[in-house]
Amino acid sequence: MQASPPPIRDIHAAAPPPAWPPAWGWWVLGGLFVVALIIAGFWLWRRYRKRRRINQLNKELKHISAQYESDGDIRQAVASIAIYLRRLLLHEGQLTKPVAMTGQPWVDFLTEPEELEAHLAVAAEDLVTAPYQREPQANVESLIQLCQFWVQRVARV
Repeated sequence: MQASPPPIRDIHAAAPPPAWPPAWGWWVLGGLFVVALIIAGFWLWRRYRKRRRINQLNKELKHISAQYESDGDIRQAVASIAIYLRRLLLHEGQLTKPVAMTGQPWVDFLTEPEELEAHLAVAAEDLVTAPYQREPQANVESLIQLCQFWVQRVARV
């Protein structure tokens, strides 16, 4: 008589791997995700601050323009624009060494960029000459455009 074969049992697989702790690859992926979130948050915060600063600058420039339109005082408008430009360039780090520039070096600095339109370069001369004229004849609208040019240039940096 033959011996009977051992009883056949059902095939069973190994227990599934536990969900916790995850494999090291998931830890790396999670770490990279956290780093990406931190970098994106930092970038968004800087972008928000830059836009807020540009909005403040534009608001101040509109105030200067509105003040000029209301009282028509060219001398006061030119002085306000000169102060505005110096403060803009000092705050944004464009003007470091020549803080006390006056006269032609100041005009040369303002008209140095190649993409500056010719009529704005001519208007920059008014920043130097208008405060000392008895009857100033400055193109305030062009000076405001010059300020807008510098705000946009600073915004690109």
